[in-house]
Parts: sequence; structure tokens; C-alpha cells
Amino acid sequence: MIDDYIRAAMTQNQIPGLSVAVVQEGEPVLVKGYGLANIEHSVPATEHTVYEIASVGKTFTATAIMILVEQRIILLEDAIADYLDCLPLTWQNVTIGHILSHQSGIPSYTDAPNYWEITHLNLSKSEILALVTHLPLKFQPGEFSAYDNTDYYLLGLLLEKVTGQSYEDLLQERIFAPLGMNATVINNPSDIVPNRSAGYRLLNSKLVNKPYYSPSVTY
Repeated sequence: MIDDYIRAAMTQNQIPGLSVAVVQEGEPVLVKGYGLANIEHSVPATEHTVYEIASVGKTFTATAIMILVEQRIILLEDAIADYLDCLPLTWQNVTIGHILSHQSGIPSYTDAPNYWEITHLNLSKSEILALVTHLPLKFQPGEFSAYDNTDYYLLGLLLEKVTGQSYEDLLQERIFAPLGMNATVINNPSDIVPNRSAGYRLLNSKLVNKPYYSPSVTY
């Protein structure tokens, strides 16, 4: 029944390949790949296929922040401006808690009109923030919730500033290694990653290879 459901969903949504794990009471009862990890070379998707997880990575950013909170190195009530320099005056009262919960009111840099035109460029962190630092807040911090990529970009900057480690080394040391996540790495298209799946997108209802996306744009 699971096989039928998954294959039907793949057909309906034109998903070339995926991997599934069903865990019951801590024990895997189904670990399986479906379809293709690479269409051009007819490489099957398996339980070992590695996929880009995009904004699911925010989970790791939030976890790393909460590790520092638990250790009393930072507080959720602290202003982000206490740790990061050269932020706009309108951001001065934004706290780590606001940012963590998408309640900062800071505009998302991925909403910038030219964002999708520059995603292939290797940009500095200051260039990314410059996409929104001149804009007013969308609302006062804590007033509403709105999904915001700038918030988590700032958390990445905060993690590096406070720990003195790169974002990649921090996650490897504090999360991936302790949990035995040996197949989880920071995404970089130039790296050789065993079992990495190819990326695709739908264009006019047709699967095409996804364009190059610089890792600098997403931290």
C-alpha cells in the first residue's frame, strides 16, 4: 500500500525520485528509494541517496542557537545588534527570539526584486544583507509572524561571531558528529558528495535540470 501511494504521488507531482524511511518506536520498518536520483544516467534512488534539503537546514540553525542558549552563552532576549555590527537603526530592538521565531519584521532578502537574477553569483554576506538593510520593517518586532530568510541568515552570522567557528564546522561538531549524521554536509555544488542526487525543477510542466545556485546566497 505504501508503494502504491508513493508511486501515485510521484506520478501526480512529476517527482523523479525520492527516499522514504518509516520509523516505528525508534525502529525502521521501511527504508527504501523510489524512482531515479539521476535521470540522465538512470541512477536509481536508494536509501543512501543524498538530497539537498534547502530550508530544512533552518532546523539545524535553530538547534545550534538553542545549544548556545542552554549554555547561557546567549539569551533569547538579547538584541541581535549586541552581537552584529553595522545593522540598521530599525533593527536595533530586534531580539534573537524574534529572529528565531520569524517575528522580527525584517524584510526577507529572497523577496528582493533582483534576487533570482543574482543567485548564481558568489556574494559576500554584506552584499546579501544590503538587499534589505535600506528597507523599512514590515511590522514591529513581535507583532506578527512572517517566514523570513534574512532572519536565519542573521542567525548564521551570530553563530559564527559568538563561537569563532564557521557555520559548517559548528554544525559538524555540535550536531552532525554527535548524532552520527555521516551523510549530512553543508551544500556546495563543487564538492564531491557520494550518492548525491541530481536536482530538477518543473518548467512549463516539463522536468529540466535545475540552474546553478551559489551556496553563498543561502549561507
